[in-house]
Amino acid sequence: MTDVDRFLGNLHGGKGHRTGPQHLSATIAHVMNSYRAKSVAVPAVLPETWLDDLPADTVVLRDDPPLTLHQLEAAHISLTACALAVATSGAVALDGGPGQGRRVLSLIPERHVCVVRASQIVDTLSGAFFAFTSKRSVMWITAPSDGVLYGRRSLDVIVVDDRV
Repeated sequence: MTDVDRFLGNLHGGKGHRTGPQHLSATIAHVMNSYRAKSVAVPAVLPETWLDDLPADTVVLRDDPPLTLHQLEAAHISLTACALAVATSGAVALDGGPGQGRRVLSLIPERHVCVVRASQIVDTLSGAFFAFTSKRSVMWITAPSDGVLYGRRSLDVIVVDDRV
């Protein structure tokens, strides 16, 4: 079993999706459509290609200037990248790096969609601590085995198979 398979299998309470780099924007659009989401809050810096397949009427709320709490509460979905993920726990780590933005982006909107590159998945939590190279504080997103995620929010993770 690969790290990607274990990670997706351990997303207790979250939904996992797997795609190739060329289909990422279509997968993001599919996930948003499955929730009938018409607005998405995104970090100030996010690859534009991730948004290519969103319907024309989708409202993209870019966090530049910073979105207000009211704007974030009105967003149907937030979309971010991550710093890394842990296969054995199904945990995702955000450290505010590129594509992740401020913490409130993943905490306030009802649904959070997080893009994880397969190359970002490490085997264990202890391995994750060795993988961090920045000195930023880290926010961990996990779900206990009863399926309750952090707060009332839900999590969808899209794993992009970027390994050759």
